[in-house]
Amino acid sequence: MGRIFRVRKRKKKNTLDHPRVNSTKEYLELIDWMKKSGWKPSCKLVSAHFQNTGRGLMAKKKIVAGSAIARIPYRLLITVKTVLESAIRWIFDVKRFFSTQQVLSTFLIWEAHLEHLSTWKNYIDCLPTTFSCPAFCDDVSWLPTFLLEKAEDVRGNISKTYSVIRESIQSKKCAHCSREMSSIFTFQKYVWAWCIVSTRAVYLCPKFNAQNYIMLSDENNLALAPYIDLFNHSYTADVKTCVIESEGVYQIETAVAFDKNSQVFINYGPLSNDRLFMDYGFIIPTNVQDSVVISYDVVLRAANDYTPLNRHINEYRCKFLREKGLFTNVSCYAGGLSWDCQALIYVFSCAASCKIDDIKQNIFSDRFKKDSWETICDIGKSIIDAKLVEFEKELRALNERGTAVEMFGDCFVVASNLLREYIDLLNRCYICLNRKND
Repeated sequence: MGRIFRVRKRKKKNTLDHPRVNSTKEYLELIDWMKKSGWKPSCKLVSAHFQNTGRGLMAKKKIVAGSAIARIPYRLLITVKTVLESAIRWIFDVKRFFSTQQVLSTFLIWEAHLEHLSTWKNYIDCLPTTFSCPAFCDDVSWLPTFLLEKAEDVRGNISKTYSVIRESIQSKKCAHCSREMSSIFTFQKYVWAWCIVSTRAVYLCPKFNAQNYIMLSDENNLALAPYIDLFNHSYTADVKTCVIESEGVYQIETAVAFDKNSQVFINYGPLSNDRLFMDYGFIIPTNVQDSVVISYDVVLRAANDYTPLNRHINEYRCKFLREKGLFTNVSCYAGGLSWDCQALIYVFSCAASCKIDDIKQNIFSDRFKKDSWETICDIGKSIIDAKLVEFEKELRALNERGTAVEMFGDCFVVASNLLREYIDLLNRCYICLNRKND
């Protein structure tokens, strides 16, 4: 009985620890279509399901640093040029500005509508139908305060750009099926397409995008690249992207090695968890890019509680801080307070009797004096306490929404986990300030 239990336990552990090859019908058809279109795999990768990230790409053989992990022919990139060569180019043949994302989103809706008649059917069939980013939520009012304004801005921009497309297709009928274009280009489908572009588009240098007659409100620097969107993000990955004009391909090269049977990652850039959540709908545990923004008012209140400030001196110091650009990064991270935050606390609490030249010398030296540093740490801890109270209250409010998971799905789960990550960050910051104050 004991041996059988150990064998079962070992099998269960192996199932959890090792990825499961997950080559779906849609994935296999995508690969087959791409090969027929001139694509060749640059290394041995296979679609697999990973415990922490879900679907991703697994190395079938060891990949050495400097290897190309993806090479996509130009003709398989969806760009503004692709849209201009399609049957819906007339939508943008007006004297008004469109964003690149707006153009690509509209194209996706059209190609999805064409179904089996679409050149891009195999790519579209592999795209997700739902997302966990706030942009995909009809209602974002439940989000924590520090995320709500950003989410509302995103949703507002989607609505605004959709209304422009809606005006362009008004009273038009589809040449493919004779339906009203407005019944094809619905807001729900536009949100879906917008999220596809947000979460999957790659950067393509504008000089490699052909000139076009569409009046763009931004740089023509986005492309949708089949297969590349199967890679997941990791901040430990290090990649270089380039366009090889002589070969007509978009290439991704890895600067780090990947072992056999490990997941192959790319890097979207140095993105914090709130940015990852907003743009992509996921977060990374203990993300090294994370920080918690601290408002000027919170610092001022904490410093004033510690050492009451003279209003005239206070206004003078504010002017000095603005001139020195010390309001740009007032935040805390797992390792302590940002330099701007330290300087702000110092000027408001430790420099009451100091001349301005002494303040400058202390701020721009390598470190503060011992008594000043102790004060900075004490005030810093009171600030962290206040932020912990704020975030724990936000988390309790989310937890009290009993049916929220059913209503808002994975977005709600990720938002809750993001709050937990920031609470953990604040606790680690507090411990760090305690140690520095010893």
